[in-house]
Amino acid sequence: MIKILLFFTLCSIPLASQNNNLYVEYEVIYNTSSPRIKKSILKTEGNIKAEYIELPEYKLLKSSEQKEPSETTKTVNYNTKGTLRRIKTNLVEKKISSIETIIFDKIIYNVIEGLPKIKWNTNYTETKLIGKFNCFKATSSFRGRNYIIWYAEKIPIGFGPWKLFGAPGLILEAYDDTFTYKWIVKKITQENKEFEEKIKNLNYDKEINLKDFVDKKYVNPISAKSLENKITSKLPRGVNLKVKKNPNRQGKELIFEWEKETTKN
Repeated sequence: MIKILLFFTLCSIPLASQNNNLYVEYEVIYNTSSPRIKKSILKTEGNIKAEYIELPEYKLLKSSEQKEPSETTKTVNYNTKGTLRRIKTNLVEKKISSIETIIFDKIIYNVIEGLPKIKWNTNYTETKLIGKFNCFKATSSFRGRNYIIWYAEKIPIGFGPWKLFGAPGLILEAYDDTFTYKWIVKKITQENKEFEEKIKNLNYDKEINLKDFVDKKYVNPISAKSLENKITSKLPRGVNLKVKKNPNRQGKELIFEWEKETTKN
C-alpha cells in the first residue's frame, strides 16, 4: 500500500477570502484498458473561478488488476499531440471552457459550454481524514457516471478536479462508483510555478460549443464517412474499415444533457 504524503500549508491562509488563490495538486488514477497515473493541478480564485490542468505525461500501471499506484513502469506521453488539457470554470459567467483534441484531427479546440447542474447529496454521516482535514462525503450523477467525493468543509471553496464543482468545500478526493477514475489530493499551496509555466503559452485553434464538438468527436452520420476515410488512409492497402455512427462511448462523459432530453421524448 503506497502512502500518499500530503503537504498542506494552509494554517495562515485566509480561506474565506474571495480573492485568495490556492493551487491543489492531485494524483489521477485511470483504471481503464490502459491503467495509468497522471498529475493534475487545480488553481482556484476564491469561490468564483477555477482553472484545472491535466499533464499529458503519465506512468503505466503494470496490470489492470493493480489498483494501487505502487507498481509502475516508465513515464511516457499518452497524448501524442502533447496538448495540455485545460478546463476553466467561471461561476460568474456561468460557463466552462475546455482545451480538447480529437483523434485524426489536427485542430486544438476551445470547447465552450454552459455551467452544468451538479446536485450533490450531502446527506451522509461518514467522514474521512485526509491529511489533517476531516472530510465529508457527497455523491452525484454527472453525464452518465456516479461520483463520490470527499470535501473539506473548513476550506469553503467549492471546486474540485476536472469539471466537478459546487460542493460545500474543497474536493480533496473524488472517484466514480466503478473506480475507473480517481483523484486524490497530494499538495495544496499558495504558489505553483509549474502550473503558471504550463499555461503561459497555452493556445488553441478554434472555439466551438460543446454540442458541435461532441458531434465531431463521436462521429455523427454526416462526419462518419469523413472520419472513415481519414483512418483508412493510414491503413495498409486492401484493409477496409467501417466507422459506427453511434459508437459506445468511453471516458468520463457518457451521455450529455440534450441527449437525455431526446431520450425522454
